[in-house]
Amino acid sequence: MKKVFKVISICFIAICLLGNVVFAYSDQSSSFTFNTFATGNGYVSGDETGVYYSLTPGSVSLQITSYSVKDSRTNQSIETGACYVDLVKGTSHYGTQTISDTGSYAWSVNADSTNYFLSASGVSPCTYRIYSVSGTMHDHS
Repeated sequence: MKKVFKVISICFIAICLLGNVVFAYSDQSSSFTFNTFATGNGYVSGDETGVYYSLTPGSVSLQITSYSVKDSRTNQSIETGACYVDLVKGTSHYGTQTISDTGSYAWSVNADSTNYFLSASGVSPCTYRIYSVSGTMHDHS
């Protein structure tokens, strides 16, 4: 039994010292809702809500499967209305996508991290609007 434990320990140490760790993050669900109120200045930030994504270097994408915009006063759907979505890690911004429908939106990231987040705001004019977005963040397009 001691021999088996020694062999396993030696193999584990060898893998840790000589092997490269490969991070393979899976697809992660994504959804956010925000209200622009009368001023049109509403937004949502994953950094403030605690929603982060684990991504590795390369091309990543947000596949939006549901997108809606409603008038916050009447709760009626608005046919037109876009929002800006920015992928951020710390103080690094990886680009802003203008989203107005379902589809795939891509960014290129340069670091392995579990601290990526999305930040979204309305595109003017955007007073009294409620934006709802859901989909999947893919760790490589």
